[in-house]
Amino acid sequence: FPGAERNVTDVCVTYLSFDPFATGTCRNDEDFRARLRSHPLYDYAAHHWGHHAR
Repeated sequence: FPGAERNVTDVCVTYLSFDPFATGTCRNDEDFRARLRSHPLYDYAAHHWGHHAR
């Protein structure tokens, strides 16, 4: 799959730029856990986009 890593990078970065994440950091741990539940790709995208960009 040529270009797969680039595609995954683009998806991760695009996902992280969505409006729900524009508010910045969460106020507390419960807000953070709620964000993760509401947006299941968030944790993966935030932690692994750089790996796919290499």
